[in-house]
Amino acid sequence: MLNISLRQKTILILLALLTIISTWTLIWNANVAEIFITDELSNVQSAVSFLSGKPYSSARYGQAYSSGIAVTWPSAIGWWAGGNLFFSRVANGITVYLAILILGFHFFRKNGFSQISAMVIPSILWTLFITWPFDITGWQGFLQTLGELPGALWFGAGILFLNRNPFLAAFLLGISTWHGKLLYGSFAFGALAGESLSFLYQKNRPSMKVLLFRTTTLLSLFLLPMILWIGFNELVFGHSSTMDFFSKEFSWFFTGNRLLVAGQVPTPPLQGLWTRLSSPIMEWHTYGLLGKGKLILILLDALIVPLHGISKSLKARKINWVTAGLLMVLAAHIYWWFFLHPWMYLRHFEPALYIALGLIIYWVTAFNKFDFLKDEKPVILLLFLVITIQLVAIPRGGLY
Repeated sequence: MLNISLRQKTILILLALLTIISTWTLIWNANVAEIFITDELSNVQSAVSFLSGKPYSSARYGQAYSSGIAVTWPSAIGWWAGGNLFFSRVANGITVYLAILILGFHFFRKNGFSQISAMVIPSILWTLFITWPFDITGWQGFLQTLGELPGALWFGAGILFLNRNPFLAAFLLGISTWHGKLLYGSFAFGALAGESLSFLYQKNRPSMKVLLFRTTTLLSLFLLPMILWIGFNELVFGHSSTMDFFSKEFSWFFTGNRLLVAGQVPTPPLQGLWTRLSSPIMEWHTYGLLGKGKLILILLDALIVPLHGISKSLKARKINWVTAGLLMVLAAHIYWWFFLHPWMYLRHFEPALYIALGLIIYWVTAFNKFDFLKDEKPVILLLFLVITIQLVAIPRGGLY
């Protein structure tokens, strides 16, 4: 029989209560969120089509997609279960919630935390992520079968395996890109480049031949999810379907967003940061002051905290090349979104935002390797506080 103290039992009860309230928050938002006429309907339709034995295709976009099957499949399960978008959204919410708890548990256990701590910390972080006033602007997108957050989870799984099994990590990063969101591709290249540099500058340096072979293998495994997708399309649906996929998906990629092609956004984009931030043309203009402040704070922390970690590693003559690679790509994304993006559409920046959050969590954990439950009383008080905040904030769900 498990020897669990009264305080530990209290923590588990509060954790269960927190899970129930968080699930209700997801269900409530799934019910009140507006229908995303274009992407939500198309993504659900594509997922239902594919899991019904037909090509991954929608009436609006054909086989072109911006969110792949790796991030949309739960919506098809929900649709079959209930026959409407509400059930698709609930299925998306529960799947993402469970995936975050599982990934969080493995991450904190890997960093030396107890089992209970590894359950409590991800639960609290997730609760704050979806609860006003701590929530991230537009977080409800994954409920609407938009692939930014689920794609980040595939990316996070790849990063978790990067040290232990870089070849599996490359494959998972490929899934996050080709069957999640294409914008994760730049971050995947940054992470894989960092991993290759870590391999090059290890104590026993490999030969250039070994490095080249290993790097080529990693890139091949990164491309493998798309190669398998094309091969599956060819074998199951025929050559005409494969050609249709190429013509739809890659022509969409190279021509860019249809709004830009149609000239419905300023070309060239508005110049000057202050002009862009104050222009009603930019989506940024629609965010509340709190939403803007949280976004800026996350980005500043994501640059400062990892850079501090890298500076400390330089003193120990052991550079975290993966972090360096991700930071370079993140900085490029920040510049692109704030200075070049035609209308500062947040969905196009969300992958960078989730990478930023991941970097903050990783380095804060690296700086503070302590077990949350060494003193259980503060944990109980913290859980009470988070539950109270969530209960008060439920009616305000979705506000920025």
